[in-house]
Amino acid sequence: MLSLFLLVLHGDRFDGVIACAKWLAHMGDWAYGVALRWNDLLFQVRKQLGLPYWSLSAWLKHKVKNAVEYISRYEECVAAEARKRGVDGVVFCADSQYEKMAENVESFQNLEENLRSLKQNLAEIPYVLQYNKRDLPNVAPVEYMEFLLNNREVQVPSFTAAAHKCEGVFETLNMITRMLLNKYIAQSSPQYA
Repeated sequence: MLSLFLLVLHGDRFDGVIACAKWLAHMGDWAYGVALRWNDLLFQVRKQLGLPYWSLSAWLKHKVKNAVEYISRYEECVAAEARKRGVDGVVFCADSQYEKMAENVESFQNLEENLRSLKQNLAEIPYVLQYNKRDLPNVAPVEYMEFLLNNREVQVPSFTAAAHKCEGVFETLNMITRMLLNKYIAQSSPQYA
């Protein structure tokens, strides 16, 4: 039985810093200030009740730190799963808005680096590109996205999509499936000299 592992990446979803740090720094600052004020009030109440000192702010800081570490480990978990199963094919989904182009390029470079760390080369793995969210305002032309993400010696198939409307999704998955089947048929066919 043929068992395939398809890695579907959507932009910067595996990058904990990009996904969280923008709001996390501001939110963390504000929340820590609030926690310190509540900590003083809580200390006074606990003192009145004869209870020992307990730091709300230290407890919250520990919980937030654990949550951030969990989010950051997500990328490591994806890489570990890919290493465990081996990556047979990749669907790289890129957001189409102009303001997402830098993140798309960085995520694509991260994909290549992560595959290299697994001793794999993206050029040797069947993959397709999906330019998603084409229905939103301020989308970059497909030609520009092709220049940024598919500007290689051998270009790969790319598809436009509006995934939440199921537009372009079937075409993308159909193509990667065909590419994977062709690869495995070629590998399993007897090679004659």
